[in-house]
Amino acid sequence: MLKKYGTKVVHTNMGTMMRQPLQPWETWQKYRLIARPDAGAAAELAAVADSFRAKAGGEGLYPEPVLCFFEQRLPEASEQLLLKWLQNLCSHQPAFEVQVNNVSGLPPHLVYARLQPTEGLQAFTQKLHSLLKDLAGVTNSSRQLLQQVRLPLITELPTHLFHLAMGHFSPVDLRLQLPVALLELQVWQADSNNWKRLQVLPLVQQPQPVYEPWYQIH
Repeated sequence: MLKKYGTKVVHTNMGTMMRQPLQPWETWQKYRLIARPDAGAAAELAAVADSFRAKAGGEGLYPEPVLCFFEQRLPEASEQLLLKWLQNLCSHQPAFEVQVNNVSGLPPHLVYARLQPTEGLQAFTQKLHSLLKDLAGVTNSSRQLLQQVRLPLITELPTHLFHLAMGHFSPVDLRLQLPVALLELQVWQADSNNWKRLQVLPLVQQPQPVYEPWYQIH
């Protein structure tokens, strides 16, 4: 069983800080940060994914279409620190838009809505990755991030169906503008095999003139 103790010196992009003595971490949880498309966009995304169900013959999973900004295992004892830092980040983060530009895939099992990089999305993910890097330093946890922000449509496809899906979706013209004004931090519940909401995190509707640090260690 994994335990970590001691006082931790943390080197962050704001300088070197001393954190309080670490607690023994015996329980690890999987967390993710998501944004939900509005009802119309969610229905359109679900309809695109559903168009492949008949060909899939019951294979694969069709999750609720959500933007996933990160998914990572962390010590449960660090949950409040993660939440606090995310609240500080979001309290200074202007709402932004994400553009969906057709359907793509990641072999051998994942079909997702391809996202067009936007200035707002790139600025937010840069801050988020910095936050998670610093959190990994505090918790001594590995930094297991998604390689990019994704919007999964179908997961866990058998390999032969993945290639069939790519042919099915290649002529699809899917273009959407997804406003991101609310984020949601979730934790995985193994007993119910589902994600549980921990906190809704609103973004700033109007940009603030002064940017402040998104975290503070006491």
